[in-house]
Amino acid sequence: MPKTRELSNDERLAIKYLRESGLSFRKIGEQLNCHHSTALKIYNRFVSSGSVAKKARSGRPSKINERGERIVCRAAKKLRFRTLKEIVEEVRQSDACKTASKYIVRKILHKYKFLSHRRKRKPFVSAKNRRIRLQWVREHSEWSIEDWKNVVFSDECRFGLGNDSRTLRVWRKTSEANNPKFFQPTFKNAVSVMFWGCIGPNGVGRLVQCDQRINATRYVSLLQENLFEGVHDIRGNQEKAFLFQ
Repeated sequence: MPKTRELSNDERLAIKYLRESGLSFRKIGEQLNCHHSTALKIYNRFVSSGSVAKKARSGRPSKINERGERIVCRAAKKLRFRTLKEIVEEVRQSDACKTASKYIVRKILHKYKFLSHRRKRKPFVSAKNRRIRLQWVREHSEWSIEDWKNVVFSDECRFGLGNDSRTLRVWRKTSEANNPKFFQPTFKNAVSVMFWGCIGPNGVGRLVQCDQRINATRYVSLLQENLFEGVHDIRGNQEKAFLFQ
């Protein structure tokens, strides 16, 4: 067993009680799987100080002061999408961090909650469309459940054939997980297949593969051929009017 093993507080207390019950330090060491000299040292500490707790250790002083830590954090914000090696090279340009190692820089980043995460893969949404979507949500935020039960949504989706397996990473805090700046945007693939479908409060309608390019004329024909049959799949024989979104 390694001689450097740290004994828990329970084991340290056990040494005290076993010694007071009359056991030798060698017997105590055998029972607790530690060296008898360790048991002797812990018991002597209790006799002299009244406690078996571990002494506080000062540890090795850090080579990076508070100013250096701020420099590391600024570098992480500047180089969000770079590797740890590149961040280290950046901070070493400062006199306060000339001796900074990769281990020290990573430790400082973790201290300030900067972790390396895989970038979330999300479809690209422009700033204009984000504003339009937010406005739509605000306009409908007061709708009741009954209002939404009368809505049928439809959409088309293009699926790319193939897989971009490249993983991109970003240095960010946990609270920044849903910041669009740190997403990995995905775009339409040239080799792809498109489907149209609809969905309502009671389930999903039919899924239709679109073999032609969707323009205004083709879209109208697509709805004429599939929308009402898809709504029937969702709502059954209900003749109540619905809102097509």
